[in-house]
Amino acid sequence: MAVIKSQADTAGLDATEALTIGLTRQLLAQHRIDDETYRAAVDAWGERGVIELVATIGYYVMSSCWMNALEILPPPGTGLQAQ
Repeated sequence: MAVIKSQADTAGLDATEALTIGLTRQLLAQHRIDDETYRAAVDAWGERGVIELVATIGYYVMSSCWMNALEILPPPGTGLQAQ
């Protein structure tokens, strides 16, 4: 979680964690996944697994949009802050 929160390099994580974070970062920044990342993800999780991961990422993005639009804040005491 610290790597995600601080947007740090994924060096030192296991291959699956690094691939998940790299794919997510790529999708959010570029709105697509390059061929190399896609092939690595399919090799790791199969095509269905990649679809499920991308759908999950999309769901969280969509949820953050409506929560921001409706000004829904994190619950007090969670240590989370509105962005």
